[in-house]
Amino acid sequence: MEKDRGFPLSIFAWFGYALPLAESLGKIRAAGFDAVLLWWSDGLDGLSRIDQAALARRNGLEVENAHAPYDRCNDLWLPGEERARAAAGELIACVEDCAAAEVKTLVVHLTDGAAPPPCSPLGPLRLRPVVETAERQGRPAGIRKSAPSAAFEAGTRYIRQPGRRSMLRQRPPSWVGPGNGLALRIRVPAVCPPPPRQRRDTGQPRRPF
Repeated sequence: MEKDRGFPLSIFAWFGYALPLAESLGKIRAAGFDAVLLWWSDGLDGLSRIDQAALARRNGLEVENAHAPYDRCNDLWLPGEERARAAAGELIACVEDCAAAEVKTLVVHLTDGAAPPPCSPLGPLRLRPVVETAERQGRPAGIRKSAPSAAFEAGTRYIRQPGRRSMLRQRPPSWVGPGNGLALRIRVPAVCPPPPRQRRDTGQPRRPF
């Protein structure tokens, strides 16, 4: 279990077999897993997203993150405001349900397919309301919203200049490529406020990127 290993062992709820979600979660827990990644689709097995997270917890599993649908993600980069608004609106609904279900992280594909549309300034503009929705979750009325997310700003700089590996802490962007596309992890502050991260050498807080 987690206390013996020092970290939770997690797996995607769909692990290669077409089973009802309740059966999959039961098998995952029986196999010794502590947490699960959920496909964040409303209506799966007749369950809302929030009910899916509750079902996982009833099976003794934490929800490590949720994965948003990405069938519309290429529309974020293409001309056509109606389709782009629909794509962003779906992500906003996913973020809001993450907050309601106390799921701390939403994984979002920003492009899809072997020949996705090229990255452009349209994408960050359309994604900003999604990130701002995550930043607003749990903030009481009257509290001034914080400055724009440093992680989002760094991510959009990376999108504009994909050759700059510094935006990924010097790691090569192996997750960018045909069939994979770009990905974004959105934290929901109301559920999981990011702790201050310390440098070992100076004791000063680390920058997100």
